[in-house]
Amino acid sequence: MEVVTLTDHFRATDSKSEQIEIYANPKVQITSDVTSVCERDEVSFTDASILGDTTTAVWLWDFGDGNTVTAANPAHTYRTDVKFNVSLLVTDQNGCTDKTSKINYIEVDRIPDVLFMADETFNCLAPFTVNFTNQSSKIKAGDNYLWDFGDGNTSTQKNPSHTYTTNGTFSVTLTITTNNGCSTIY
Repeated sequence: MEVVTLTDHFRATDSKSEQIEIYANPKVQITSDVTSVCERDEVSFTDASILGDTTTAVWLWDFGDGNTVTAANPAHTYRTDVKFNVSLLVTDQNGCTDKTSKINYIEVDRIPDVLFMADETFNCLAPFTVNFTNQSSKIKAGDNYLWDFGDGNTSTQKNPSHTYTTNGTFSVTLTITTNNGCSTIY
């Protein structure tokens, strides 16, 4: 039997060096030009992230409505009236990542679908009274109505009547504005 001493074992070892690199993660931050919009309005988003040890990154935005994009500073149009979460995932050229999410970040208000009818649209002699019926959809309590009867007179009633005192042709419009300022004219 051969005896190996502890000092013989250490003399037979090799050494090797490895370089270990540790990179800083990006710190993701997002901003937008607005956080409250009307349906069909565009929101501009900005990547305000601080990159770690690089100057190059890849972006993945999630707008919360099923749409994503890989641009640095995208714009997006929302088509539904709810609150949306928005998130951004940034991956730098070293493969380091960070993600942030803002819950209920973008609030989208509805735009009323304006429609109305008049009980009569012509007569042979003034004065002539017309009853208007508001048939608009996507309206709620608290919405504001502005009728312009085309003869210099207006009304803020939901279903007004108006008497025309002179002969002529008059274009009637109805504008409905929500509490958040979204409006439609017909």
